[in-house]
Amino acid sequence: MTENESADLPDFADWPEAPPPPPRRGLIMRNPILLGVVAVMAMMLMSAYWPVVSPVFFETRDCGDVTERPALRKKSPDKVPAFENNTFCNLRGLVQSLKPLSAVPKDAEIESLVETSRESLAGVKYYVKLTGDQVYAVLAADNPKVYDYFQRQDTLLGLPVDAEGHLFDPATSERYLSVERGLRSNFGVPDTQQIWVFNTTATASDLWPKAVAFGALALTAILALFGLIRLLLVRRRES
Repeated sequence: MTENESADLPDFADWPEAPPPPPRRGLIMRNPILLGVVAVMAMMLMSAYWPVVSPVFFETRDCGDVTERPALRKKSPDKVPAFENNTFCNLRGLVQSLKPLSAVPKDAEIESLVETSRESLAGVKYYVKLTGDQVYAVLAADNPKVYDYFQRQDTLLGLPVDAEGHLFDPATSERYLSVERGLRSNFGVPDTQQIWVFNTTATASDLWPKAVAFGALALTAILALFGLIRLLLVRRRES
């Protein structure tokens, strides 16, 4: 075929119709209302999770020695380490309680807390008053140090406590109201006096699964907001 010869091409009318474009996917990413709902719900869940996971993102504090707090408060009040609710810190003290308040799991079969093996005490917790301020420590009954001391002395009175744990005011959360009532009833603490609970069976590392869930919620909120802004800009250009 030369330059002057016309190519044997079909007429445009004979050309097959182009296939329709594939349907657009992603209902949520194309709907600004749904994107807004997803973003708001994710942020609401984040606000609910934050009080629980916030200790993971802060350094473990030093809460000092509970035994020294009353005397230090009289001499130098500004040097008394401040207690902050829902924090993880290192705390030291001495057990003041003659007999601990024990919390035994429902499925546990324990006849005596003294004449029993350490393995059978898994899940059992002791609530004890520490000398000094109104601080009540939660100790694991199967902790080797706690177990050996209790077996020798038949009491936890005088047991040194030096550990990292979760410090909180049980009156500030509904989930701990039963703990507060139990402590006030068993240790004779009036309702007008503030009490603190120091849970040595909990550490900040225990919260990492919840922190991961918090991160997933944060990522969801960011993606939803990004998609909403992008969708609004696209529709603005098309209008």
